[in-house]
Amino acid sequence: MIDNPEYRKYVYDYEKISEDAQDLDKLWGVLDYALDVVDNVKAQERFIPKDYLPGWRAFVELVLDQPATKYYLEKNLLGGGKFDPFILDERVK
Repeated sequence: MIDNPEYRKYVYDYEKISEDAQDLDKLWGVLDYALDVVDNVKAQERFIPKDYLPGWRAFVELVLDQPATKYYLEKNLLGGGKFDPFILDERVK
């Protein structure tokens, strides 16, 4: 997101992806990276210091609630199905 700050709105600001969006490949890369961070946080959660855990949990929740993240998962991982965040293991509470 440092090289392409125009994509931050899809990770942090609830921006929806239009069907005719340009450079979807770059956006998919940004979203894939954000989801890699989410996956890593969930995998390493027990090792994160308690003082930092609320912030990381908030980040995970924010990323998973983004319309762009849901769209990305529906198009790329779920074969066009509807994204249900509760299919993820131990969804952040």
